[in-house]
Amino acid sequence: MHTQPVTYAAPRAPRAPRASSVPAYAAPRASSVSVPVHAPVQYAAPVAQPQYVQQQPQMIQRPQPRVIQQPQVIQQPQVQYVQQQPQVIQQPQVQYVQQQPQVIQQPQVQYVQQQPQMIQRPQMMMQQPQMMMQQPQMMMQQPQMMMAQQKPPSAIEAIKNNKVADNKPPAPQQGRVFMLATGIDYRCDKVSWAGKAPLDTQYAHQLLVDLGQRSGAQVFTLWNEQMTRQNLASHIMQVGAMCQPEDTFVFYYTGHGDQLPNDNPAAEGEEMDQCLCLVGPDGATDGPQPDVAVRNQVWMRDDEFAKTVLAAVSPHAKILILLDCCHSETMCDMTPQSEWVKRGQRAISICGCKDKQTSAGTGHGGQFSRALCETIMEMHTQKRMSQYNVSTVFNCVLDNYLEHKQAGHTQNISIHGCGVPPNEMRWPLTPQGEYVANLQ
Repeated sequence: MHTQPVTYAAPRAPRAPRASSVPAYAAPRASSVSVPVHAPVQYAAPVAQPQYVQQQPQMIQRPQPRVIQQPQVIQQPQVQYVQQQPQVIQQPQVQYVQQQPQVIQQPQVQYVQQQPQMIQRPQMMMQQPQMMMQQPQMMMQQPQMMMAQQKPPSAIEAIKNNKVADNKPPAPQQGRVFMLATGIDYRCDKVSWAGKAPLDTQYAHQLLVDLGQRSGAQVFTLWNEQMTRQNLASHIMQVGAMCQPEDTFVFYYTGHGDQLPNDNPAAEGEEMDQCLCLVGPDGATDGPQPDVAVRNQVWMRDDEFAKTVLAAVSPHAKILILLDCCHSETMCDMTPQSEWVKRGQRAISICGCKDKQTSAGTGHGGQFSRALCETIMEMHTQKRMSQYNVSTVFNCVLDNYLEHKQAGHTQNISIHGCGVPPNEMRWPLTPQGEYVANLQ
């Protein structure tokens, strides 16, 4: 607090001009001081007060820079804290919200669809959350694909799904048709198990012979005792050699089919060979007891059958093979590395079942043979179709088989080929005139 100095003076006289503006300091006064009239007397303390007043602002000014610096120090951490803290808070929130729905939803979908097998899947997905975040559409599609793999179609759906493309007009028929119709019911077998329970194949054999004859084909037949391994190969060579370019060779067999261990599984890619269960010179297809040595001598393996047909038929002719027997799907061995493909042979095989299945009889011929003849009869008489492709016949055979399918037994009628698709090969057995199959 500043106080004005108190000056004690006598009555003023006219004042002389001041020599200097600097106040003069006097010695300490005694108890009584005489003061001249022309010079005012001032105390020493009031003289020192201007110095104190001048120094005090300097003391006040020194803390002021500190006051200015303190806000800067305070503002810097505040700015950094305000800027950093939202980033730290926002990042986990975004990641948590995005990841948690996907990790929870996907295991639930897969668990519901696939149940026990999908228990290990969530662990794999938990290890790769970033991939799941980047590809949500792919991850949502996987459960559907895996569900289709885990839930195989029913037997009827599998047969329906086996249909082939049938979207082209009938191909023109060129050349002649040569047919070799063969079959065994094993009534000629007086030695083995086969003769004790003869088959109903004679009905089917007669149906196909009749169909071939009504279609204008040159039909050759082998039955029972005639179906030795050597005789069959000889007739395939004879009938196949009749085919000229654009002619069609048709081979039909109904009888037992079975399997034998493959002599060269590594080269052929299969453990078992498919076989036609032919008969020996004594009319027997096996020994008194199942005998591998007799079977190797009497039966015709798939390798031998394919080589015989290819050796007999011209590469420029067409081949259609129909097999109504057990374990028959790959009897022709039409693999991508086979001789069929190497020579560019136009060939198609339709077989009564897969390699691990059996073909059922009905008491009046096999189900495949009956479905085939019924299909031709319907197309010829009801639909009034005089020409059609192999694809049309095959798809209708599947429908007829399902219509008359036996309860408790399923066989997947199969089609294989090379050189020509089924919808580009004309069905060669087309009846001329009225046709009614003798389906008892």
